[in-house]
Parts: sequence; C-alpha cells; structure tokens
Amino acid sequence: MPEKLTEEQLQALAVRFGLETAVLQSLAETASETDAFLPDGRASLFFEGHLFYRNLEKAGISPDTCRAGNENILFREPTIRYDEGGAGEYARLDKARAIHPEAALMSASYGMFQIPGERYADCGFDSVEAFVSAQNESVCRQLETLCTLLKTQGAIPLLCVHDWPAFSRRYTGTSLAPDDLAWKMGQAYYRHTVRSGNRPGYR
Repeated sequence: MPEKLTEEQLQALAVRFGLETAVLQSLAETASETDAFLPDGRASLFFEGHLFYRNLEKAGISPDTCRAGNENILFREPTIRYDEGGAGEYARLDKARAIHPEAALMSASYGMFQIPGERYADCGFDSVEAFVSAQNESVCRQLETLCTLLKTQGAIPLLCVHDWPAFSRRYTGTSLAPDDLAWKMGQAYYRHTVRSGNRPGYR
C-alpha cells in the first residue's frame, strides 16, 4: 500500500509552491473527494462515460457506432446509473480501453482529488499515461499533481492570501462561490494555525 503523506513531504511541497504548510494541509483535507487508494493499492478511480463519449469524438471515432454492448461506459450526459465503485470502476476502464486506450484513460478521474485524466497537460505531464502512473505512486504525488493544476489555473496566489471564496470559484470553475468548500478551507486553516497554537508560516 502506498505510504501516507508525511510532515516532511507537506513542508517540501509547501516550499515548492510558495504556500504555508497549514494551507496545504487544509487543501489536502478539504479538496479530497475519496480515499487516495483502493485496498488493493491502485489509485482510486471513477470512470465517466460522458467524457469517454466526448473523447472518442475528439479522437475521430463516432461513439454511436460503439454503443452496442457498451452502454455502461458510453453515454452523452453525466449519470450515476452505471457506477460500480471501487475495483468495479477499473473493470469499466478496461472495457473502454479495448475501444480506445488513450481516450479511456482521459475519461477517468483519479486519486483522492479525482482529477480527470484529460487534464494531464495542465498537471504538468507529457501524456495521460504518465499522469496515471504518477497517481498510482503515492499520496504525495497526488497532492503534487493537484498543486500543479492549481498553479496552471492561477489559484495558488488566492491560497496565499487566504481568499477562500475566490479560490473555491477558481478551483471548481463556477461563477458562484461554492460556500461549503470555502467554509471548510477557512475552518481547516483555523484548526491548523490559531486553534493549534501554530503561527502562520511554513511550519
């Protein structure tokens, strides 16, 4: 099983991205959507059939010609109807890879932050295969990937000034502030600084 995130890894990533360690801790806690890894050691994964539909089109393949027998992995609109959860999502991914390997990998979300494979370039990777490999390495690599994505999005400066609502809007891509995420970020930061007796900074 890949190791848990250590204090040393947190501090190193905080320095690398110009963040307080408390901010990075708060981000890791509040932005995570699931466990980082399955019990068998593979990165958590959620296959998204509507993304597969779109990515097949981008690859020059008509999705409708592939739908027969693949209704659980290929559809136009988002739905939870075919969700398997856990290792079952890898079965769906494998089924999609038989149709188009790259489009399949780009159509799943990986790790504790559920970052879509199609965002691999924004996360600093040259290929979706390299992105997926990194998500299977460790919790630290998953957090590093998230931070790189946030840097690409221009969200790091918002974390530096503790503008939680603006960060939440940038992170989720919505025009209205996701109040729940902003509130959780603020509460987590308070817990890691003021309430714990630590002063803001790189500790």
